[in-house]
Amino acid sequence: MLSDLGYRLTGSSDLYQYDGRKPYASINFMTAHDGFTLCDLVSYNNKHNEANGDENRDGTDNNDSWNMGAEGPTDDPAINTMRERQMRNLLTTLMLSQGVPMINGGDEFARSQQGNNNCYCQDNELTWFNWNPDERRKRLLEFTCKLVHLRLAHPNLHRREFFQDREIRMKGDGTQLGSSGM
Repeated sequence: MLSDLGYRLTGSSDLYQYDGRKPYASINFMTAHDGFTLCDLVSYNNKHNEANGDENRDGTDNNDSWNMGAEGPTDDPAINTMRERQMRNLLTTLMLSQGVPMINGGDEFARSQQGNNNCYCQDNELTWFNWNPDERRKRLLEFTCKLVHLRLAHPNLHRREFFQDREIRMKGDGTQLGSSGM
């Protein structure tokens, strides 16, 4: 699994390189519209789709999530600190990986669907965005913005060629030259 992770972090050359595709053919994501939000990924072990009217049978049971010791919201400061750290870790991994990062809308400020991983039929607080985030959510948004700026500022974080243990050659204006054997 470790070598697979290494390939994914570096643009999935094992999948794309040999048919002429580039690192940006790899779309990287931690969460998507049909599953847990990032906040729920670190807050729930199990789906909570009761509100969907299908007796919690809809949506996947395989969420690859960890609640850090409490299912759903908690007042435990240690658990909340771990959850915040894990969200930052996951966003950092995503933004420092080669390929195109995809951030699910709301993950940048810890939007939750209260453990519902299949909200397609909801038009209420479960799927709405809270445009007045609390301080904790504002901090995550600021952190995410810094990650985006970091990624944009460093050519090695958005390479047009796969890694081959060589430096990126730069033009005098700071833009990347062609492949040059990279």
